[in-house]
Parts: sequence; structure tokens; C-alpha cells
Amino acid sequence: LLNKKIKSKLNSHLSRSIEKYGSKRILFIEDKIPLKSYGSGFSRSYDIINTLSTMQHEITLFPVFKSSSSAVHLYEKFPDSVEIMWDRDINDLEYFITMRSGMYDAIWICRTQNVGRIVPIIEKISHLIPLIEIIADTEAVSTVREEQHNRLKGLPQKDYIPFEIRLRSEFECLSIATKIVAVNDYDASLLKNNGFNNVYILGHVQTPNPTPNIWSERSDLLFVGAIHDYNSPNYDSIIWMTTVLWPKLEKFLPIDVNLIIVGHLGGGISFSSFPKSDRIKYIGKVDDIYYFYNRCRLFLATTRFAAGIPYKIYEAASHGLPIVASNILCDQVKWNNGKEIISAENGNFQDFIEKIIDLYSNKTKWSEIRSGSFNKILIENCNSFYVDSIKKIIA
Repeated sequence: LLNKKIKSKLNSHLSRSIEKYGSKRILFIEDKIPLKSYGSGFSRSYDIINTLSTMQHEITLFPVFKSSSSAVHLYEKFPDSVEIMWDRDINDLEYFITMRSGMYDAIWICRTQNVGRIVPIIEKISHLIPLIEIIADTEAVSTVREEQHNRLKGLPQKDYIPFEIRLRSEFECLSIATKIVAVNDYDASLLKNNGFNNVYILGHVQTPNPTPNIWSERSDLLFVGAIHDYNSPNYDSIIWMTTVLWPKLEKFLPIDVNLIIVGHLGGGISFSSFPKSDRIKYIGKVDDIYYFYNRCRLFLATTRFAAGIPYKIYEAASHGLPIVASNILCDQVKWNNGKEIISAENGNFQDFIEKIIDLYSNKTKWSEIRSGSFNKILIENCNSFYVDSIKKIIA
């Protein structure tokens, strides 16, 4: 017998795509439409969506917050097979899933806070999606970042909720998920220690794209990071770097060396609040960052509090740019200090200056770090490894 769909307006959504053997229909939910230039985890979501698409799965991208970008601008950034609900938000989600009951094999929800927002909706319409798989992608454990921030501000431990209690509160909503995704081994261990056994690890993918300029053809220092609000780690990084580190560091560098700061700025954020200097170049968002990776000699990652894994480090390494990073970021990537990355003590400007000057002026060491970090990308962040990791999650 032929497997025919009953003719009904409520079944019209099933005709928008052709079912392929082995492919799945996945509803992918994020804060907003994840363009790569947004950074802050959105680059990772962008790569997940594109990888799923190349694997012949059909993706519907649904934002929690309605996009302010035009549909044309958004669609040109993704494969044609990705459906983008650019004019919807979380208030439309219940009706949307109801009207498409039976269409999706899985709902992939990015960020734990979004899982919490969507739990009431899933519970309300669970009878319409009894067999659907719920994949909760934590992206990063925010309690880790908050703990580091509290310590950075010098708050006494008695003035904030204990780490384990906040962690349990953050993870509470994940009980609805059939599978949970963490970005690294450390986050996965936190989840498992809190009773979750269905945990998978999915980090970043990078396509090696080394820049051609040799050591002598490079001069500037580069920082890349999106700033979505004034409480973000990248905002703190730039403030510390431009007010504490750079005024002391520039005295040890040739007069023509500049600090270049690149990255997306969220609404209401402006570079006008940062220190002015002829040798600090605030670039903001760029469509193609390759030019800056090619002209700069070092990449600085001065992050003082963070969670998850730093996309900026993987991207810099994939472009062949040696990195000096705070020890908290080095702990996240687990690269060998002195071989694949240079680690400086978090918030210690003197240590950063010594490490930066040493690597900046030492051609041999510069080449060794460049080669070491690039080889890490080839081994640990290659596309085939990423595809295999995703296959395990959606199998």
C-alpha cells in the first residue's frame, strides 16, 4: 500500500519538503537568527545549522526574539534548504508547533535559558509531539561565568548564592530533554555530576584558512569579540585592555604598532565610552575579517571571566595567528602553554606584557606557536570530526 497523506490544510506543511531516507526535520531554536558575525555562541549555532544542512537534514530556524534584519539579508547567509522564521518570536511558538504537529523529528534548543522559556510550551502541547526528540544545547554553563565574575568584583562568598545551588537551579529545566549537549568536557562533567547521563559534547568546527603574510610583514595586535551588552565578558576585556594593559604595553612596542579591536556591537553599545588613542583602532563589525588576521602579528584574548569555549581562539588559530590568552581561556581549550598558545595570568598586566613582548619579538617562537595551534585545529576541529559528533547527537 502507498503511504498517502490525508488531504487537509493542516497537513500542507508536509508538502514544503521531500522526505529523504536518513534525513530528519529539525526545529532549531536560538535567541535570534545566529549570524556568524554575532559571536558569543551564535557562531557555533551558525556552524551547527550549516553542518546539519550539508548532512541533508531539513532545518527550520526559529528565534526567541524577533529579528530586526530583513528576510533577504538573513536568507543570503544560510543554505537555501534552511527555512528561517524571521518574522516570529517565542510568542508564536506554541501555535507554530501545533500547526506543524507531526512534521519535526527533533527540536534543538540552544542555550539553557531558552530551554527554561520553552518548557511550559512543550508541556502544554506534549500530546501533539509525543515522539519528538528534545535536544537541549547548553552552549555554556552560565553559573561558571557568574562565579568568575563575582570573584573578579571581589564579592565575599557570603554575598552570593553558593555555586552548587545556582548550578542545580540552572540545570533544573533540562530534565525535559531527551539529549543534552555540552561544549566541552568540563561542562559535561558538571551535568553528569548533577544526575544527567544523556550528555553529548559538541564544540566548534573550523576550516583551516591560514593567512599568507610572514612574520616580518605583520605588525599590529588584534582583539576580536562581540559585545551584546555592558555586562558581557568582551566589554570587560576591552575596558581592561585599553585602560590598564595598553597604556603600559605600547611603550614597549614600535611606534607604528596599533591595537585593532573588531567585533559586532549590540543595540545601545558604542565605542565612544572607550579610551581614545591614535594607536587604538575601533573597527566594529566587518563582513570579512581575513584582512585583519593577515596584517596582525598577535591575537590577544584578555578575557577575565567566561564560560564554555572561546570561539575567538579557534578562529584566530585557524587563520594562523599566534595567541596570548588569559589562563582561564587556556584552561577551556586545554592547549599546551608554550607550544600551542601562550598563557598569561588572568588580570595580571605585567604578565601579559612580558608574554606579549616575548612572542611579538621572537620570530622562531612565533612560528612554533603558529604551527602548534594550527595543527590543533586540523586535528580537533576538523569538519569530519564535527559531522561525526552531530551524527551521534541526532542518531
